[in-house]
Amino acid sequence: MGGSVIAGDLYDGDQTSMKSARFLAEQRARLHEAGIRAFIIRGNHDALSKITAELVMPDSVKVFGSLAETIAIDRAPGGFPVAIHG
Repeated sequence: MGGSVIAGDLYDGDQTSMKSARFLAEQRARLHEAGIRAFIIRGNHDALSKITAELVMPDSVKVFGSLAETIAIDRAPGGFPVAIHG
């Protein structure tokens, strides 16, 4: 299974239009359907966005919170170890 990292400031804190949010939600759904996990690290503008709180994420999306976390990624035997920190 592949993965993608989406790092910060996807939305402007003052943004009130759902157009960008819907587009990003549709793209995350496409990644989910393809078996690709997504890891989102919010930027300072994302944390302020009212839209961010309203979006429902598929199970394959990990949104890092305010506390530091490390997610180890399962790899095939003999593969390089991978960890996502957020």
